[in-house]
Amino acid sequence: MDSIIELCELVSPLKVRHLKLIGEDQDQAGKLYHLIKNKKVKSNEEAINYLFPNSEYGKIYLNGIKDKLSQRLMNTLLFLDQNYRTDYRKAFFITYRLFLVYKILSTSRKRKAAKEIARKAIKQAEKYHFLEITVPFARELKIYFATVEPNKSQFLKYSKILTKSTELIEKEMEVEDMFCYLALLQTKKQHKREELERIERFVKKAEEIVDKYSTYWLLYLAGNVIVIWHQMNNNHLAVTEACNRMLKKLDALPYEVPAPAIFGFNFKKIPGHIINKEFDEAEEVLKECIVLFKPGQTNWIKAMQFKAIIHFHTGEYERALEISERINTEFKNTPRDVETWQIYEAYAKIMTGSKLRLGKLLNEVPKYSKDKRGMNINILIIRTLEYIRRGKFDKVIENTDALNQYAYRYLRQDETFRSNCFIRMLLTLEKGHFNQVGVRRHSTDFIEKLNSMPIQESKQDYEVEIIPYEALWEFLFNFLPEKP
Repeated sequence: MDSIIELCELVSPLKVRHLKLIGEDQDQAGKLYHLIKNKKVKSNEEAINYLFPNSEYGKIYLNGIKDKLSQRLMNTLLFLDQNYRTDYRKAFFITYRLFLVYKILSTSRKRKAAKEIARKAIKQAEKYHFLEITVPFARELKIYFATVEPNKSQFLKYSKILTKSTELIEKEMEVEDMFCYLALLQTKKQHKREELERIERFVKKAEEIVDKYSTYWLLYLAGNVIVIWHQMNNNHLAVTEACNRMLKKLDALPYEVPAPAIFGFNFKKIPGHIINKEFDEAEEVLKECIVLFKPGQTNWIKAMQFKAIIHFHTGEYERALEISERINTEFKNTPRDVETWQIYEAYAKIMTGSKLRLGKLLNEVPKYSKDKRGMNINILIIRTLEYIRRGKFDKVIENTDALNQYAYRYLRQDETFRSNCFIRMLLTLEKGHFNQVGVRRHSTDFIEKLNSMPIQESKQDYEVEIIPYEALWEFLFNFLPEKP
């Protein structure tokens, strides 16, 4: 009862009466909230036009309204009825709320109430390995049972928890640094010897951590260190084995881990299955990924991207078109890689014989910045395919300079070998006078080079070669007249 009394003393009726929550008022802050929620306002200028259309001080007034709304949103956030999809998520919100309540009580010197909150919360924090919460709780309780309410057994209990949790959180920070280092290096094409040696040491340490510890965040980080290393080495089999190992370790924890972790390790297996033409396996993994999220969520859209790629690789172009059109219409206002999905839809329309508004596509899809992802090649390919499909050989000739320049600038590295071969094959169209006899004669060497580097052995990003070049060439070749 003492702890309840202390809580009641702290939360007075006056303070409750003055608590402002979202939805209670229709003042300017409330109006701004509903304008944002109804997608009527996306910028400061739009908000000023709605709320202060005739005021020269609209910008100043809006800043005050935004501050008020921000405070009100933070108040409301603590009272939201969260949609707890897992016990882990439920425990996370409850424990962190308790931590906030605990800090308010302890700073208000309501020690008995604070102690009860801490003892209740630390059990949850320990079970779910919320170390950043366990450590401060254990510290406070250790001090409490040494000074305020002396109890040696309780003091030793929380001292032990503190020591163990501190060790784990230090280990987490160490692995976080390793993970960040690899994540940054992963984007580099070439690595120095000392960088590779350092990574190898990290991977060895990560393996030891996976064997020794059984906490969610440590396993997640260490597992990703191992997986990223195998991805950098283009070792798809090792990636799959490492991901399966981590999924098994996470499944053995005494709680259901957050969906993004399960999604992440499953998701990383899919490129290897696709490249190795293990499409049934890729589909099975995708099923496990898709059910974890609602349609339209970022990870759901990522999973659908792989689903489209599988259909492209298996020649199921109608199904690829169905997916890409759905994403580009039903989810056009959701965050996604707009340009990539437009490219997917264009490929699918070409391969299914559907109408493609090429001019609209070329205007809407901007050039990728410095072509960091090598995706501009798909614009060039789509343009050539569509011109051939329409029999506009003069347009293909006009596109020759762009193909030559692209090949010279971007396709000189090992990881772009297949793309280089295919561009060279497209350049033989003009040399062969756009007929099968002539083109076959000029393209034979490049076709042999392409076949010498199967997609399974290529280091090229799977996202670049959306449809295997062999399938694209066969499709294009059939549109050429047999003879001059």
